[in-house]
Amino acid sequence: MRSEIKDSINLKRNDFVDSPPRGDLKLEIEGGNNSMLYTVKEVSELSGVTIKALHHYHKIGLLLPAEISEAGYRLYGSDELERLQHILFYREMDFPLEQIKVLMEVTPERRKMLLQQEKLLMDRADRLDTILKTLRTSLTSTEEGKRMEPRELFKG
Repeated sequence: MRSEIKDSINLKRNDFVDSPPRGDLKLEIEGGNNSMLYTVKEVSELSGVTIKALHHYHKIGLLLPAEISEAGYRLYGSDELERLQHILFYREMDFPLEQIKVLMEVTPERRKMLLQQEKLLMDRADRLDTILKTLRTSLTSTEEGKRMEPRELFKG
């Protein structure tokens, strides 16, 4: 009997009871590697990305679900969550979605992409630091009734 039981089982929402789907229900991916699948609602709560945006990312092919349940629910696994993380790093730097899609296609290796994103974010942080220093200098000059040198006004 036990030999007939498969090591990996793909659980579907319909395997439970005839009740409405619950957003907090996690499903195991085939393969028994303890990977979890998350609903759109759960991914939205984890990431802070709206459900509408996640649906849009799917529609344009930027973030495809790991699978779609028989009931039509989009389900996301670890790979998709990592891909969403990359998308959010690029969005933080104001990259348009189409450019993000291209960047992710040409740099599929996660470590390399993370290093590139780190460099971009560090460059941006340096620039913002310079702008903040310029702002503080402007504030001090204004409070002291002094004018800044024209070149100093536009640092950053």
